[in-house]
Amino acid sequence: MSSANMLKRILNWVLVCGLGACIIFAVLALGAVDAWSLFSLQCAAVFLFLVWTALSIQTKRITLEFIPLLLPLLALIGIGGLQVLLPTSAYTSATIGEMLLYLTYGLYFFLALQTLSDEQNLSVWSTIMTLFGFALAVFAIVQDFTAEGRIYWVIKPRAGWMFGPYVHHGHYAGMMEMLIPFPLVKALTAHNVGKCLLYGFFALTMLASVFLSQSRAGMFSVLVELAFVMLLVLKQKSQRRRRLISTVTIAALALLLLASLGSEDVWNRVVTIGHAQTWQKESTLGRIAVLKDSFPMVRQRPLLGWGLGTFATVYPGYRTFYINMLVNAAHDDYLQLLVEAGVLGFTAILVFVVLLYYYGLQKIRRWQHRPAGGYAMAALAGCTGLLTHSFVDFNLHIPANGIMFFCLAAASCALPQTSNGDRFTIHTTRGHRTIVRIHD
Repeated sequence: MSSANMLKRILNWVLVCGLGACIIFAVLALGAVDAWSLFSLQCAAVFLFLVWTALSIQTKRITLEFIPLLLPLLALIGIGGLQVLLPTSAYTSATIGEMLLYLTYGLYFFLALQTLSDEQNLSVWSTIMTLFGFALAVFAIVQDFTAEGRIYWVIKPRAGWMFGPYVHHGHYAGMMEMLIPFPLVKALTAHNVGKCLLYGFFALTMLASVFLSQSRAGMFSVLVELAFVMLLVLKQKSQRRRRLISTVTIAALALLLLASLGSEDVWNRVVTIGHAQTWQKESTLGRIAVLKDSFPMVRQRPLLGWGLGTFATVYPGYRTFYINMLVNAAHDDYLQLLVEAGVLGFTAILVFVVLLYYYGLQKIRRWQHRPAGGYAMAALAGCTGLLTHSFVDFNLHIPANGIMFFCLAAASCALPQTSNGDRFTIHTTRGHRTIVRIHD
């Protein structure tokens, strides 16, 4: 192998493994909620962008994957810029900080789009995520039984209900929702019993960790995405009987596993979801009150909102109950976006979600006989889980979970580079070609 080809392979591996390493680091760094960890992720994103640029120069061909999902994301960042310039933001510094967070998401989305459009790269990345998800679940379960409320057996959170490396168990569940579909889809589409059982075991262990975290929203969201995966798998015509058997087997094992968890606390959390006492608890009533208080904020500034990242600043003026702690989020990503970015920002994200499912389902249908279809199915299922969870939590404001979500969005929609259509050259000079590939 020539030195040039070796360099290309090294740069490509740095990109793929770098994307996986950044997500792993973000999760282990308590979700990257601290300034130092977020800054590290931003520096890593810039480094990976430089690696992608070097790879493009080395191959003498810049292949730009373009998906319309980029447009609403850019529009949301533009709305933040407009709030700063007019100015209409209630707290300009917070809006600038939130814009930088969305720019970080956008950069990881771009890098994932360019990197994971290659089937081999996507296969390696999904394997990394599968192994990490299983290891994270095992660690979280062991820590839950032995650490006595301390993260890594050392860190004692000042507040919150910790689980795994997260201060809040709901955010752990949010990350696991995005990781579970990878081993699950691998188990359902495996061509031999050994792989089916291995990946099924991985998926069930990760599922068990979500239930042990006792996050009700996490449990419900996982069940929603499991139903989503089962529906997509059973709709595929090829090898339907084998997949039906795999589906029933894994579902039966899941029920046996959940029945054998043996934790009274877990089952109390499950069976009391619909009880009146659950909705009368102080924590639940507080969340409902925050949601109710948010609507007057929307009516006050319906078009552009109060400014990205300003919910915690503006909310005290509309709060209708006493609390001696900071209310940092609405516990509903959609309503909080409506408060902070108004109807324009909410519409942009709504368009993003619609396009995500349009192109994701299109890719699954078109590539159902190729590994790319399975990877797209797993990625879209992960997005489904988090989007469901976002109705009652703020996972997208946790950098680790936000970066993972946008990487999954890119993976679910990117066209495999092995296809011959949907590409055209827009520039040629000195042997370098710039190619843009778009969806039809």
